[in-house]
Amino acid sequence: RSIWPFAFKLTYEVVLDEDSLATSLTITNTDPKMMAPQCLLHTYLAVEDARQVMIFGLEESVYEDKLTGTGGDDLIPEDMPAIAFRGETDRIYRGVSRKTCPIAVRPEGVRVDAHGVLLARTDGTVVMEIPPDVVIWNPHVNKAKAMGDFDDDGWTAMACVEPGIVASDRTDIAPGASLVLSQTIA
Repeated sequence: RSIWPFAFKLTYEVVLDEDSLATSLTITNTDPKMMAPQCLLHTYLAVEDARQVMIFGLEESVYEDKLTGTGGDDLIPEDMPAIAFRGETDRIYRGVSRKTCPIAVRPEGVRVDAHGVLLARTDGTVVMEIPPDVVIWNPHVNKAKAMGDFDDDGWTAMACVEPGIVASDRTDIAPGASLVLSQTIA
């Protein structure tokens, strides 16, 4: 409670199909106060070579660059059709709209489709759809070497395409209501 002073129930569901993996995180506010949690689905994709990876589907989005500290009122519009790991990358793409999903990772042929919804406290009906944020991260050479729990060359075999609700203007969850963050990786 010293870290998170709210009562809540957390449910994580995993569904493995022949050609897809679906995960769903449900946070139910069991506290008498409103709460606005942050959550991420920590999706680290195994890739053949991160230097060859191109991530499509985030064009026309805006992002916060965690490396330069650019963000807040100075969000950066994504004007590239694809994101490539040319160095350390740590970006939060804010509220990615449904028109830009799913996110495609090439050449691997992986699709990541993410959804967020707020459910009513009484009957569990959808109150609103919440476009999830998406973190794109890769430590690249120097940061990978500096991380004690990461292989020096581990950055070449992974791409983080991580749906979440992390923006500072995230939605409050009323007492008894639930936030559901889900993704399908195919």
